Amino acid sequence: MNVRISRDQLRFRITQDDLARLNSGELLEQSTVLPGNRVFQMTIHTVPDGTVPLKLDYDGQQMALAVDAHSARVLLESPPSKQGIEVMQEVQPGQALLLQLEVDVRSRDRGNKHEPRTC
Repeated sequence: MNVRISRDQLRFRITQDDLARLNSGELLEQSTVLPGNRVFQMTIHTVPDGTVPLKLDYDGQQMALAVDAHSARVLLESPPSKQGIEVMQEVQPGQALLLQLEVDVRSRDRGNKHEPRTC
């Protein structure tokens, strides 16, 4: 799972294998250890059909993205494409957050080969 945070926008990118796991009911999780021995956790899970395609919840330590099960199935059954699911979620009156869930089309599953960048 790769998460990009921009002004008023969160993009979650997963592999096709992750999408298949999500469609089988598995929870996708990723944690990052922060200073002070705190952990920031991100999860993606499916919710029953009939709800909004994407919904984000955040409790100060965990960011949980809920994906409508029908939308996840459609994404899995579609040909590989950079086009994913996109939703504007109101976070407070007059302010919205763009949520995006994309499937990485570059490879089937690159695994977690992320190497930290140095500045």
